[in-house]
Amino acid sequence: MIDIINRSTGPTNLPDKVRETLSNQVISHRSVQFEKLIENITNNLSLMVNSPERPLLLTGSGTAGLDAGISSIVTKSDTILILSAGYYGNLLGAIAKTYCNNIDIINYEPGLPIDGNELRVILTKKSYDIVLMTHSESSTGVLHPIKDIINTIKKYSDALILIDAVSSLGTTLINFKEWDIDLMVSATQKGIMSPPGVAIIFLSERAKKKVISNTANNFYYDLKKYISCMSNFQVPFTPAINTLFGLNTALELIREEKLDNVYNRHNNASKIIITTFDNSAVKLFAKSHHAPGITSLLLPNNYDAVKIQQYLANELNIFISTGLSFWTNNVLRIGHMGCFKLEEISRSAISIRNSFKD
Repeated sequence: MIDIINRSTGPTNLPDKVRETLSNQVISHRSVQFEKLIENITNNLSLMVNSPERPLLLTGSGTAGLDAGISSIVTKSDTILILSAGYYGNLLGAIAKTYCNNIDIINYEPGLPIDGNELRVILTKKSYDIVLMTHSESSTGVLHPIKDIINTIKKYSDALILIDAVSSLGTTLINFKEWDIDLMVSATQKGIMSPPGVAIIFLSERAKKKVISNTANNFYYDLKKYISCMSNFQVPFTPAINTLFGLNTALELIREEKLDNVYNRHNNASKIIITTFDNSAVKLFAKSHHAPGITSLLLPNNYDAVKIQQYLANELNIFISTGLSFWTNNVLRIGHMGCFKLEEISRSAISIRNSFKD
């Protein structure tokens, strides 16, 4: 039994009911029981984000879902624009370069939200087929205002818009239909408090048409296969069945709590972390638009993030994440997604702050 307080940026803690569900006996993925399971899962997910279409469920990580989404809508002749303000924005660029060479990247200052002014100028000068961006940038703790950004894009462009919602689904309001998102990717192991192993992909009708007309760049993650199977609440290949059991239970728990309450709980957790580090030597990486599921801390030069992470894990049984890439040693990231109580977040925040005194 692992007895550690998990405050990492994912995978996140599982509710007891989800853990119990994971012990279910495996069923055939070609059975009526499995089809009913998929029907219930996709119905709840669609209601969560106001999607007129049921999402596709792929066995794999959030990155696998991004790879599948990008490779299934991108052609070599497309021109792509990537809006990046951190590690995961850059990841979108790395994936896209695998399938297309016509790529432009706007690099925004990490810690700040994506701004529409520079984007507006670029869109008036050049036409793009696809725009890629991250909703919750978990390397910096910024929640980008994607509703406003999409409005700007739609005003000047007819590009398809792909959103990375891996660390925002389940932590904050997303309105897939009203915000006019074309393709959105998430995963099970963060805000919707399920085990890792399933990527979730929402498609607009416009994106679906592009997928169907596209010559697939891969075999396993060709979304045409998943679109075809979903009409019968099926998947093309053997899925992570027990993860789907857990996801189904987690979504029922979210419905019981009610979405407004879930989102308020995440916002309050973010406020607790921010307040705890007020007037300390440690600063918030996000200068505004704080993500409700992740707080990223920028450390003074005399602190080592890796050593603090090790101290918290070894001495206090609290595990948090360090920064990514070149931020590894000067950034700590605290996750408050999915399954938690506010008093637990408060206790952890105080313990983390006190560790800087040692």
